[in-house]
Amino acid sequence: MYFHRFTLFVFFLFSTPVLAGWVSGQAKVDITGPIYDTATMGYAVPTPIASGLHQRLYARAFVMQDDHQQTFFMIHTDTCFITMALKERVLKNLRLALPHLRLSHANLMIMASHTHSGPGGFSNHFYYNAPSKGMVYENFEILHKGITQAAVEAYNSRTQSKITWQRSKLFGGAKNRSILPFLQNPQAEREEIGQDTDPTFDQLQFYAASQGSAKKLKGVFNWFAAHATSMDKNNTLISGDNKGYAQYWLEKELGQENPGFVSAFANANGGDASPNIAGDIDGDNAWECAANENKACAEELGLMQAQKSYALAKNSGKPLNAKLHLRHQFVDFANIEVDQSKTCYAAVGISMLAGTSEDGQGVGEEGVTCSNGFGPLVKRGCRPAMACHGQKPVVIESGTVGWHPNVLPLQLVQIGQIAVVAVPSEFTTMAGHRLRKQLERGLKPYGVEAVVIAGYANGYSSYVTTEEEYALQHYEGASTLYGPKTLKAYQKIFGQIAADFAAPNPPETAAPELDEPNKIGYANFKPVRRKTQKFFGSLIEDVQVSFAARSQEVGMLAFANNPNFSVYAKRKMMSVELKTPVGWQEYLSGSDWNTELHYDRGVAEAKWTIGLDTPAGEYRIGYFGCYDAECLEEFKAYSSSFMVY
Repeated sequence: MYFHRFTLFVFFLFSTPVLAGWVSGQAKVDITGPIYDTATMGYAVPTPIASGLHQRLYARAFVMQDDHQQTFFMIHTDTCFITMALKERVLKNLRLALPHLRLSHANLMIMASHTHSGPGGFSNHFYYNAPSKGMVYENFEILHKGITQAAVEAYNSRTQSKITWQRSKLFGGAKNRSILPFLQNPQAEREEIGQDTDPTFDQLQFYAASQGSAKKLKGVFNWFAAHATSMDKNNTLISGDNKGYAQYWLEKELGQENPGFVSAFANANGGDASPNIAGDIDGDNAWECAANENKACAEELGLMQAQKSYALAKNSGKPLNAKLHLRHQFVDFANIEVDQSKTCYAAVGISMLAGTSEDGQGVGEEGVTCSNGFGPLVKRGCRPAMACHGQKPVVIESGTVGWHPNVLPLQLVQIGQIAVVAVPSEFTTMAGHRLRKQLERGLKPYGVEAVVIAGYANGYSSYVTTEEEYALQHYEGASTLYGPKTLKAYQKIFGQIAADFAAPNPPETAAPELDEPNKIGYANFKPVRRKTQKFFGSLIEDVQVSFAARSQEVGMLAFANNPNFSVYAKRKMMSVELKTPVGWQEYLSGSDWNTELHYDRGVAEAKWTIGLDTPAGEYRIGYFGCYDAECLEEFKAYSSSFMVY
């Protein structure tokens, strides 16, 4: 018994680098959930229902160890947000997989791109599972296992490293969708920002320690405030949206010179930052980007972010000292004293139901307050007993029935000369600006030069506005759950952490009790009817061309089984293949931005929009599926070949 313990000790001792300076690793793992017949997460309605795949979703994990062998996992996911149940499960998994690290919540930060085109149903609170009619067990399983796998692979890939940081500005990359509330903030503060959304673009760069050149760049991790809603609520294909495109583009551009390169494009204080920068083009009260089409809009905004990141990556940046300081607390937001007042139990205002015309119109209209009139549905919401909610006519007292969390995870991590503040919510432009300024002042004595806002991190609790914005009760204000003092409550708690920042992280406060999962739902794993099964892999409609030009769309239809079988088995679903002297070779997979997979009741459609950089040659499209849910046997369908010239 003692021999085995000694053996384990020696293994961990020699598997962990002990040289001075940073040690880091990175990895990318597929976390695509059900792509068929499940509600997507983000638009807070029972539709859209997923009907196929535009782009696979990933977890991108980075691990850092400092001079004192402290370990910090920083993980980004192509999801709408992170839930406390999801992080709790990943932490449990990592404690089992890497027991010698003695991990706590302080060692792990998970954040989301905020794509609204990923499968839903992975929250432990009913309010966020309502569109999918409960937690989708299969999606939750794929997410926590994939995130864990990415973290472990990142840990196992560690090498001596150099980590640098740069701060820049990306102007014009978003537009404020709630401009009237934003204008209620003091002009001097608005002028500090420079536009109506936050242009701050922070980027970490990870290098092999032996080389500081871009040729040895291992990965980048950046933050920029913009909603991932370029793909609107009518889109039914699973997609990473604009940040998904940014990651895809940068990994293609830098991955050839840097094998294993990983890029993570995280969100910041983007609660009111719409990617639909052109505004209302055609007078239908819906904002569009200049391209005015789902995929083109996502590509347009994603390319802006990717090119900014690429330009920064050409510079080495400022080296960060190999120092980590980790702080984490669970805080009850239902009863925090602020300004001789208090926050409240979570509750939703009626204007939340209206959504935003810019990124997704709902029911009713924005701006309904206790002062300007409200219907009988919410009359009780403006009683004196609800005074802590200010101008919010409450329509759902969600915090008292467990539909929303009241206890939230707050995390602050110092990485050399910067600090990352993880907030489990959507901070508006000005709310994030105020918190960043406060913490940059408070943490300056500890060598912190800049603070990064990491939104949608570790949990989710809707929006956070300033008091001035809250008073107008637009969508974001009505979705600020704990009353008008919510932002000041965040500032108070983080201010207390900053004031005592030199101290070690105190004993971890108890995590809230979580039902995991709650009100279980299931993804569609029904096979198609027997009459169709014998035709699996047979073409219904072949490609319609023998010669195709670049930018042209080609596709085929085939009989197929439920594509969720392939997703759960982590199997390839489609490919574009190029004929070579040694036979057919895969040129693109189903994760390429220019491929699409549609499915409807036994019929699969595989499509390819031929890229402008596609080399001339002979191509074919392949579709791959499973005969059964266990995927014990697969079938294939190939189109006829065609020439690209």
